[in-house]
Amino acid sequence: MTLFLLKIRQMSFKGRECTAHEDCAAIEKSSCVRDPDDYKMRCLCGNDSPPNNGLCPDTLKGLRHKCNSSHECEDGLICTYENTNRTIGVAKFMSSKAKLCLCDNENGYFEDVHHDICSGGK
Repeated sequence: MTLFLLKIRQMSFKGRECTAHEDCAAIEKSSCVRDPDDYKMRCLCGNDSPPNNGLCPDTLKGLRHKCNSSHECEDGLICTYENTNRTIGVAKFMSSKAKLCLCDNENGYFEDVHHDICSGGK
């Protein structure tokens, strides 16, 4: 397949819209996160791609994806419970009792809310 056809195919398949991580429980390895293309909350795989036939590949998880330990998260992220006092970004729309891949503040990584990434690092 050419790159053009792959891009069209990716654009036509979106994850299911959601409001909480629990909405994605039926799709293993998915989380309710902001879609980088249209900024809607969707059930996406750890690499922010939509599930393929209801399945997500084994991949490192990006910002705000559910996790069990930090080795599941991308560089600059740690698996931890979110600070419930936080009032910016996605956190004001959803609260979760699940551990999430979040920016490793202790090592100089901070969330860039506008770009939905971690910036910095030591």
